[in-house]
Amino acid sequence: AATTTSTTTTTTTTQPATTTTTTTTTTTTTTTQPETTTTAAATTTSTITTTTEAQTCPHLPACYTRCEDRWRDTLSDMNFSYNCAKGCAAMSPTSPVASDPMKYCGISHKTQAFQYCHSECDHASDSSGLRERCRWGCQFWRPCPVIEDCLTRCEVYWKDF
Repeated sequence: AATTTSTTTTTTTTQPATTTTTTTTTTTTTTTQPETTTTAAATTTSTITTTTEAQTCPHLPACYTRCEDRWRDTLSDMNFSYNCAKGCAAMSPTSPVASDPMKYCGISHKTQAFQYCHSECDHASDSSGLRERCRWGCQFWRPCPVIEDCLTRCEVYWKDF
């Protein structure tokens, strides 16, 4: 017989200009056989640090436009683009505005922002299709060093034209 228990602890620390949220999950599985008991434990910890100095994200207009261009509707329609925009910021449930514009923008490490955003989309809608639109919106936060290097080379090459 096997028994599994999980314990999740979330700690939030706020200091001037930053908020740090640390989530630790410990899962313990105990398997009992005649004359043997085996226990295995696994712990995962994730830490997200967000900046709180600026309460507006300068990247949101580009993220919203990306959603509207992709889904061919507007945030005001409260449909596909609105659900995509949930990957840009925390959106108000009743209107097409960000309730927390810094939710992802304020995370200093873009890989963490992308991963956090992607996991938050699990709760973005009851519809799997709308959750996928949210995840598509999260792609905005994904770091693209290869593309950025390419664009930099183009800018250097074409600067005199």
